Amino acid sequence: MEIEKKPQDIDVLDGKLTDWKSIEIKDTDMILYYNTFSDEKVAEETRDGFRFYCIESLSWKTVTKEILNCNCVFHGTAYFDGIRHLYFGDHQTDNFGYHYYPSMNILILALKELKKLEKKYCRED
Repeated sequence: MEIEKKPQDIDVLDGKLTDWKSIEIKDTDMILYYNTFSDEKVAEETRDGFRFYCIESLSWKTVTKEILNCNCVFHGTAYFDGIRHLYFGDHQTDNFGYHYYPSMNILILALKELKKLEKKYCRED
């Protein structure tokens, strides 16, 4: 039985996913959410970096575009030195570590957006 999840129903470390900043990935049904460590007000030595969570919309209301069901594409954490943890799927959307017939072209678009965030929020040493 498939678990139906709206983005606002997904729990993240510091609250709800929809409290984070987001980027709609062009030409896809995906949204990349992220929260920088400076937004979380963590210790100074770990301020460079961010957490991320990318979803794919599976169903939505046509008029309002409210997402009714989504899957996690990937999620993880980046620190000062770049992406350190990258997980595919999530237990909350019942697809942890698994994607059925993934579109590599669409996945690449999402990973390119993630790379832009890495470049912006992680130090280059």
